[in-house]
Amino acid sequence: MSARAGGRGRGDDIGPRLKRLILSSKPPTAVSLWNALNATEREAAVRAHVGADHQGRRQLESIVAEARHLRPATVRKWTVEKIVAAMKVVSLRDPGLALGLIQSHHIPGQLPMVKGFLSALGVAHDEGIVGSIDDVDASEEVVRSASGAIADEYGDRAAAVYLLALLHWRAPAGKKARESCVISSTV
Repeated sequence: MSARAGGRGRGDDIGPRLKRLILSSKPPTAVSLWNALNATEREAAVRAHVGADHQGRRQLESIVAEARHLRPATVRKWTVEKIVAAMKVVSLRDPGLALGLIQSHHIPGQLPMVKGFLSALGVAHDEGIVGSIDDVDASEEVVRSASGAIADEYGDRAAAVYLLALLHWRAPAGKKARESCVISSTV
């Protein structure tokens, strides 16, 4: 266990929503995972999503307009900063958009962590992108070790969010992390 800032043992920053997802027997939905993210994680996800393509910004403009009861044309005139600030507090119901934001949060948002985890598993990847989600697999011992390494390096919360996302995507490593209590050990 690491004692450095951001390392393991900092379960106090997990938060009640994320803790419920960790302790649940069901895989998280993209919406529930988005809604469990804190403001900093949401901001990073929104920035990555807006930067990914023009459609990403259009989707978010539409969500913000609906949530704030504004005309979409009004939100279209906003700066990226204003859209990011608005999205940090929006609770999503659209699974497709939530999934896109969660993916953006991890690639490119958490790319060093994703690459480190996949490399520790021995999974071939191209800058964090794998051929198939089924490839994200290893023995339970290797999953436990790789999960511990990302928790030590990036903190319990970041590791839990990533492992829950893998569980949502039905990656074998996500399931093994849940079964071996790696995810729940962060609480």
